[in-house]
Amino acid sequence: MGCDRAEMTDHAMIPRVRQDRQRRAARGIRHAGYPLLTALLCLAALPASASRLVLTDGAYTPIRVGPSKAHPRLTELPEGVPLWAEDKVGGWYRLRLARDLPAYAHEVSVRALEPGAPPPPGRMALVTVAPSEAGVRIVLSVGRRVPFRVRQFVAPQRLCLDLFGAETADCRWRCLPIENFVGGMRLRRLAPDRTQLWIELAGAQQRGYEVSYPDDHSLALDIRRPYASAGLRGKMIVLDPGHGGRDEGAVGPSGLLEKDANLAIAREVKGLLVERGSRVALTRESDLPLTEPGSTARTELTARVIRSRSLHPDIFVSIHCNHPGSDNRPDVAGTETYYWSPMSAQPAYLIQSALCREVGTASRLVAPGPFRVLRETDAPRVLVECCYISSPAEEALLRDGEGRRRIAAGIVDGLCDYFRVAARPQGPTTHR
Repeated sequence: MGCDRAEMTDHAMIPRVRQDRQRRAARGIRHAGYPLLTALLCLAALPASASRLVLTDGAYTPIRVGPSKAHPRLTELPEGVPLWAEDKVGGWYRLRLARDLPAYAHEVSVRALEPGAPPPPGRMALVTVAPSEAGVRIVLSVGRRVPFRVRQFVAPQRLCLDLFGAETADCRWRCLPIENFVGGMRLRRLAPDRTQLWIELAGAQQRGYEVSYPDDHSLALDIRRPYASAGLRGKMIVLDPGHGGRDEGAVGPSGLLEKDANLAIAREVKGLLVERGSRVALTRESDLPLTEPGSTARTELTARVIRSRSLHPDIFVSIHCNHPGSDNRPDVAGTETYYWSPMSAQPAYLIQSALCREVGTASRLVAPGPFRVLRETDAPRVLVECCYISSPAEEALLRDGEGRRRIAAGIVDGLCDYFRVAARPQGPTTHR
């Protein structure tokens, strides 16, 4: 496949980097804003074992359901979240999140502290629901940084926020007037240290959400309001021409480079969208990558994610061309589209349908794909493998200016279909 499936760097750890992390851990976590946890670590010395407090280390720490990269992600946590590791399997810490949820983090993704005591439970004292610039902000005062998981559902439209290690005794609500796209909200206490917040959402399509720690005592869930109109006019659309620079992507039978085809298609899409009144940005405008020469593919993908998030897109579309892999079969052809979050499934299907209809390619597959650029939740995100550059006929289509314009027109038609379906009236608001 022409797209990079780069995952989090797990096993390759330079000894000096590991030593630096051990020295930072030895200084304790007081400097990270956890004096209470520092004191608890000194209460008692447990027998030498793998049981210890660990801190998530890095912008995204993947928490998996088993001790390997082949196991699915349970959640991804930002930096500085304390977790209690009960055991270690190979290079993987077995974490205590919930009894019915096995959880593991690799040693390179966390900072391990000395054996001590588990972190104290968080205590949910207040839930504040208030309007925000983007839509609605829900802030949960829980006393410390607790681990979380968000699950998104589209039938019906709702979000479920799992809080691990948080008690809910005497929790109060503070609700300010908000827009009518947020319906009922309900807290469910599943266990003494596990709580769920269910949020019902009105409308046909979710536009995105983000979770953050405003401080060391609170967790915030920001939910974007639905699309205000059905057309392309005024929409912020971020296009990501795959690969670039030293990363050439796949190569066609006659030598066409995927990176060049991706950029040419993205420019055609941008032109058509601008004609219809859209605001459009490309993650790269030329053959130059965003990062410095010699940077890894992971660093480049992260830079594209950061740039796209800063633009607050209404939708993100990554443009690629496909390749069957090592067998290099020239008879494999057609279009594939990938998504990750549930809200991204609908635009993926609509773009795939319109593109195949316009160009006449075979509709091979629409499916979830854990690509780095798709795993953000700030907006619907899709990755389109327009056609197979390894197919002589489809490579010729990519070389031809008219062929690229047809591909671009198909993508734009799919976006138009998506915004027409996504912008539907919302129902009334009720709070519980």
